[in-house]
Formats: sequence, C-alpha cells, structure tokens
Amino acid sequence: MTSNNLNLSSHQFSYQHRRDIVHAVLWSSLKKVLEQLGKSELFEHITSISFKDTSITIQTGKPIINTEIHYHKEVIIQHLAKAITPWSVVPEKLTLRFR
Repeated sequence: MTSNNLNLSSHQFSYQHRRDIVHAVLWSSLKKVLEQLGKSELFEHITSISFKDTSITIQTGKPIINTEIHYHKEVIIQHLAKAITPWSVVPEKLTLRFR
C-alpha cells in the first residue's frame, strides 16, 4: 500500500469550491459563536446564509429571531470575519444583514 499525501495548498480551487468552503465555514462559525453566547437555540431558526463579496446575509424568516441575533451582531461579525479571512475577504469591510 502506498500513502497518498494531499497538499491542498498546492492545488488551485475553482470559484465554486471556494464558495462552498466559505459557506460551510460560515455555517460552522455561526453555530459556534451562538453556542459561545449561550444562544444555540437560535441556530435552528436560521434557514440560509448567503455570502457575496463583503456582505453576509442571515435569513431566518422570523423578525424576532433576527432581532435577537442582531443584538450580538458585533461579536458574530468578528467571528465570521476571522473564520473566512483565509479566503481573502477583507474583515474590515464585512457587513452583516438579516432577513
């Protein structure tokens, strides 16, 4: 048997793969930060997370959930920006929207 070591940093990912990775990282990071804030019950109400350029949109469909998440907007945006920085997003320009 031979061992195959993959060096992912040497491969060029397509645009779609990078977006898939960023979306997965956003979901994971959002769940983690809500757990750290003691608000993990809010995560089950999130129906989608959209990412475009420097804007992240969290969709819940429930205004009261949006308001509750909005109270923690600064902490959430810091965690999300830090999580997706490896994919060349400028954290200082990142904005968070709710629907």
